[in-house]
Amino acid sequence: MGFSRSDAAKATGCTETTVRSSVTAYQEGGIQALQTFRVGGSTSDWDTHTASLHEEFEQRPPRSGREAGQRIQALTGLQRVRAYLHRAGLQYRRVAPIPSKANPEVQETFLTEPREPILAEAQAGLRHVFFMDAAHFVRGAFLGYLWCLTRIFVPTSPGRQRFNVLGALHAITHEVITFTNTGYINSTSVATLLGMIHAKFHNLPLTIVLDNAAYQRNTFVREKAATLGMTLLFLPPYSPNLNLIERLWKSRYLADPPVSTVQVRRLKR
Repeated sequence: MGFSRSDAAKATGCTETTVRSSVTAYQEGGIQALQTFRVGGSTSDWDTHTASLHEEFEQRPPRSGREAGQRIQALTGLQRVRAYLHRAGLQYRRVAPIPSKANPEVQETFLTEPREPILAEAQAGLRHVFFMDAAHFVRGAFLGYLWCLTRIFVPTSPGRQRFNVLGALHAITHEVITFTNTGYINSTSVATLLGMIHAKFHNLPLTIVLDNAAYQRNTFVREKAATLGMTLLFLPPYSPNLNLIERLWKSRYLADPPVSTVQVRRLKR
C-alpha cells in the first residue's frame, strides 16, 4: 500500500521492531509464517548439555560450587556455574542418613503381608491397630547464635535429664496413648502401656506393631500381651520408616506431659 515501516507501525499501533520482523517473516514464509507464534524465548548454550549434566550430577553430586564448576567446564567448556545450578533446580542440601542394615526386600514383604491385611481390617472397623515406640526428650535449652560483645550464658538443666514417652498411635483415628516417666523405659513400662490400651480398646481384636527393642521383645511382654488377648507384630530389623508413630515424634503435635491421650492432627499415613 506504499507505507513505510515507520508509517505502518503508527497505523497499526505496533512497534517498528514488530513491523520489521513481520515483514521479514512474510518475505521468508508468506502468510503461514505470520500465523505462527514463536514463544519460549531463545535457546541457551546450556540447553544442549542439560540432559548430560543432569545424568552426571545424579550419579555423582558435587560437594561444592567449585567442584561443580570444574566438572561443568570440563564437560561442556561453559562457565557461569551458578546460573546453571539454579536453572537446573539444584540446591545445596545436607545428606540424610538411612539405616544401612535395612533390607528393602524384607520391608516390602512386610508391607504386603502381614501389615496390609491388618490395616484393611482396621479400616473396616474390625480391628484396632496401634504402632508403638518410645521417644526420649532431653531437658535443656536450645542454644543459638547472637551478635554480642561477650558470650552470654543461659541457665539450663545440668546433666542429661530426660523425659521418656512410650507411645502407641492408633493407625486409623490417630489417637495416641502414652506412658511417661523420667527414669527408664523397660518391659514393665511396655506392659503398663499395653494394659492402658486394652482398658480402652478391648471391644475389638488388638494388634500392636512395634520394633525389636529388647525391652519390648521379651518373654514378660509377650506373656502380658497373650494374657490381654493382644497380637504383637514386630517390624523387620532396622525399619523405623515402617513405624507410623515415628512421624509423630518428628512432628510438633505431641501434647504436654502429663496428658496420656492426645488427638494428633495433620498426621498422614
